[in-house]
Amino acid sequence: MYTPFGVITYTSAAAGSRSQAGIYETAKSNAISNYNGLVRIAGNNYNIIKGSIVAGVALTERVLNSEGESKKENGNSDSKIVRNPNGAKGKPDHQAKVKELEEKARAEHPDKDVVTEKKIKKEGSNRRPDVQVVNRETQETEQIYEAERKPNSARNKKREAEYKRLNIPNETHPVGGN
Repeated sequence: MYTPFGVITYTSAAAGSRSQAGIYETAKSNAISNYNGLVRIAGNNYNIIKGSIVAGVALTERVLNSEGESKKENGNSDSKIVRNPNGAKGKPDHQAKVKELEEKARAEHPDKDVVTEKKIKKEGSNRRPDVQVVNRETQETEQIYEAERKPNSARNKKREAEYKRLNIPNETHPVGGN
């Protein structure tokens, strides 16, 4: 017989002997305990793995369902998830402020081109200001108007510092109640 202690062979005479029968019973008891312990451990690990799989499937379903809802909201089932439904142009109140700034720029600079949401026309920047006034002859940006929800933010201060470095006059106009 195989036991955790090695192979034990016995004869009928040995089985009758109390000392060898005791060793056999002890080995058998230990083997059964070890087996039951291993089954318990395997069962616990199975439950942990099963729980992880169930949680993973639930999370995957939530992500897929939210993806579908986002796509349905946009009306295009082939589109990617849109985190900002209004896109780069901003919320409706920001877009309205940009229109207002565009009209202001046209009134203040009737002999210049007014461009919105396009790359700045000056070397040294890749920014796309809300509204910029462009000289028709030199094709360089001469004035910038920005609509900003948080005019005192570090991001806006950095943007204004860049315009100053490029020697472009700029105006920042607050949007919304913030």
